[in-house]
Amino acid sequence: MGGHFGLFLLATLLMSLSPGPNVFLLVSLGLRDGAAAVLRASGGIALASLLFLSVSALGLVAVLAASSLLFDAVCLSGAAYLAWLGLGLLRGAVTSADKSVVMPGTASIRRPFLQGFVTHLANPKAVLYWSALLPQFVDAGQPLASQVAVLGSSGIVLDVVVLCGYGLAAAAARKGGLASGLQRVVNVVCGLFFIAAGLLLAVNAATKHL
Repeated sequence: MGGHFGLFLLATLLMSLSPGPNVFLLVSLGLRDGAAAVLRASGGIALASLLFLSVSALGLVAVLAASSLLFDAVCLSGAAYLAWLGLGLLRGAVTSADKSVVMPGTASIRRPFLQGFVTHLANPKAVLYWSALLPQFVDAGQPLASQVAVLGSSGIVLDVVVLCGYGLAAAAARKGGLASGLQRVVNVVCGLFFIAAGLLLAVNAATKHL
């Protein structure tokens, strides 16, 4: 690991900053339900990452990535979930025309947490992160489990901090009264993104076997 630790953190930071399902989900939740929903969803994402970290330490993620059939199953299930989430956001763009929809405290305690957890599990990029990126920074001459634990936990903390930054910035815009029209725009953009991502994952998985 050694001097490559900083490079690993930089790679993780760049991946976290790039727009993706987690970013769009937290921005949408921040605008709709506020900071509390963002923090709950971030907790779900962190739990999903801890699950990936655990199976990565056992080598199961690498097995999943190496198995075409299993990886395609993950891609297809992820595609279906992302498309379903996108349709829900598009419906939200229509119903948010009623300002009573955007009210403090409307989010349940569990729903944002579960959305964050499932969204992260459904994203095949997460599998690639743990099976392709992280192993490149592991020194085969040192104990593997401890290295994976240090790299993985550091990556999780950095990722959650960045994602919270996105979500809390959106929550601040909501608190400042900027969310009424912005929420509909974000719902449309995020909804279309999730649907497009789902379709792209499904097409990629299907065309592999043609």
